[in-house]
Amino acid sequence: MCDTGDCMKSRVPNSLQAYTPPIRRRRGPVVSGLYTQPKNPNRIKLPQVRKLMNKACVVMPWIRGEHLPTLRKWCEMELIRLAAFSAITQDGILSVDRKTKDIGARRLVDDYRKLAMSQMVIERELLMTPASRAQLREGEQPLD
Repeated sequence: MCDTGDCMKSRVPNSLQAYTPPIRRRRGPVVSGLYTQPKNPNRIKLPQVRKLMNKACVVMPWIRGEHLPTLRKWCEMELIRLAAFSAITQDGILSVDRKTKDIGARRLVDDYRKLAMSQMVIERELLMTPASRAQLREGEQPLD
């Protein structure tokens, strides 16, 4: 028996000790692709949105003043959808999990699908779909 208490300490050689990596703290926010805010969003988006809105008003003469906020949202979604499509075509549709080697669709593909579906709802409201235009040609009142 040991009277000093040193016997209670385990003597494990360094080669058998588990390696624990040092904890690294983030110094800034995580920045990743499509979900980051541009440095100056007004300078980037506004001219493109305004230009797309002007084109839409020329092509669709039935757009009135009360439709402009909805049209602006459609134009914003169109620009976001185009950026997502560009990122998908550059990086590919599939992603591979490095640990399990599973192949799956990237999250951005699902986000693109959701954007397209949301945009279709707005297009129906603005009478931009073929069925809506056919209804407009027949002289019927649009459904609200």
